[in-house]
Amino acid sequence: MRRVGDLDEDALVASLSRHVTAVPHVLIGIGDDAACVALGPGEAVLTVDTIVEGHDWIAGRTPYGAVGHRAAAVNLSDLAAMGARPRALLCSASLPPGLPLDAFDALFEALARLGEHHGAPLCGGDLQRSTGPLALTVTALGSIDPAHAMRRSGAHDGDRLWCVGALGRAAIGLDALRRGDLRGAPQNCVDAHLWPAPLVDEGLVLSSSGLVHAAVDVSDGLVRDVARVARASGLEVHLEADWPSLTGLDRNTRASMERSGQDLRERVLRGGDDYALVVAVAANAQVDIVLEKRDVFVMPIGVCRAGERGRVFVDGEVCPLGGFDHFAGDAVTSKEEGTRMYDDAPSQGTQGGGRGLKAIYLIVGLLLLVLVGRGLMGFFYRLVHVAVDIAVVAAIGAAIYFAVKAFRSRT
Repeated sequence: MRRVGDLDEDALVASLSRHVTAVPHVLIGIGDDAACVALGPGEAVLTVDTIVEGHDWIAGRTPYGAVGHRAAAVNLSDLAAMGARPRALLCSASLPPGLPLDAFDALFEALARLGEHHGAPLCGGDLQRSTGPLALTVTALGSIDPAHAMRRSGAHDGDRLWCVGALGRAAIGLDALRRGDLRGAPQNCVDAHLWPAPLVDEGLVLSSSGLVHAAVDVSDGLVRDVARVARASGLEVHLEADWPSLTGLDRNTRASMERSGQDLRERVLRGGDDYALVVAVAANAQVDIVLEKRDVFVMPIGVCRAGERGRVFVDGEVCPLGGFDHFAGDAVTSKEEGTRMYDDAPSQGTQGGGRGLKAIYLIVGLLLLVLVGRGLMGFFYRLVHVAVDIAVVAAIGAAIYFAVKAFRSRT
């Protein structure tokens, strides 16, 4: 199987370029020192996000295509939260040399496909050899009329909060992948984690409606992300809803999952990885009517109030933020699960754990230890024999010395 380390940079660029479709607004794309993109009317909007193997996805249980899809989706969701129209993607990839070429192709094919679906083709980036884990940094470019830009800081006292998109599904799917047992998780929950769907079109509709005072995408958990709106707007937030229903799962499925021990309320409030949108609008505005032509889950979830800046109440009680914090040791896997070696070729489309090579290293190490141990034992065995011989000779010599001394003393 051919690997990334078998090709030079130009060959890798040529390989990924096969997945890129030319579009009119990308005037200069892959192959030059920089890309040239016509952003269209409005101002430029830029966002960047990095995803790292073992921290943002589970090695060995996540298809490479899903990795590329995620790298694009997290950035497109940021544009959606601003109400921006995506125009282009750039990707900087840190690639272990042992990464199989079919994995490389699957990754960039999915990344480019999602970008093009939302009008943002992959038009450049950088490839770098990595001695660490696989990591992708994607920059998304968009355009927007500044008068319609949705920010975190515009919420007003009395504004109503609406959730656009289901919550908690991705956390349920991630939990199933962690356990390695998908039987207890609906497929749409597993897909929500592996193949998140950024609500770009919904963001554009909301932005153009003129109703939205503030917005945020829910990536790190509902409570944590809503608190960011509250802090930016100088308000506190009071959340109250039928939380399990925000998963968008039918009643029977929810009941079955709760009987099996799933805490759906916790998944909704702090699960994260949802890429839904939360918007603050005037109390009499109806977001569900604005989005009635879109096939998307919509529900009111709370209100903004004057009070302690950034504080969040859930069902009448102050709520800890929880959720995902990039610098608090959070990760989708434990350290052991997230560590892998690319010298052991994974199967096409999924990542292998590198366990075969590690097992070989362990066996060789044990054999060397046994051989060295036996050698040391032989050495110490001989050393003991020499010591015993010396002791015997010394004892005989001492006996002869004292015997001679005693004989002389009598004479």
